[in-house]
Amino acid sequence: MFDRDLSLSFDNPTAAKAFPNHVAEISQTYLEKLEAAVAGDKKAADDYDWIVLEMLDQMVRESSGGLMLEYLRRQPLPNEQFILQRIGDEGRKLHHWMYDRFSLARELMAAGFREPVVRSASESAIAAWSRFYLDVQF
Repeated sequence: MFDRDLSLSFDNPTAAKAFPNHVAEISQTYLEKLEAAVAGDKKAADDYDWIVLEMLDQMVRESSGGLMLEYLRRQPLPNEQFILQRIGDEGRKLHHWMYDRFSLARELMAAGFREPVVRSASESAIAAWSRFYLDVQF
């Protein structure tokens, strides 16, 4: 799902990395599911419920797991395949803020970094990047 990241061209092994395509992708999926749900598609309505949680739950949750955990405990889970496509078999940690490639580059430059470069998760200007195993299994 995360096919691109934003890494920095500098000699620091703790280079900032992010996933700029996620904001655009999740927004597009949200809009697609919204339109289909409004049109009466029950399956899309279930997917819509999940995508809203995916976008917002960690920002507003007041307890561990939040509404996402409550949703995942449904028996039966009405849209299990959609959720597995979204989070994978092991899930992924969502964050309190999502950046696209423009907003993250702007924030990094405001913090003093120069010339952010969009790269894949397996690429970096850092020598021997693959030995860090931070984003992908090599």
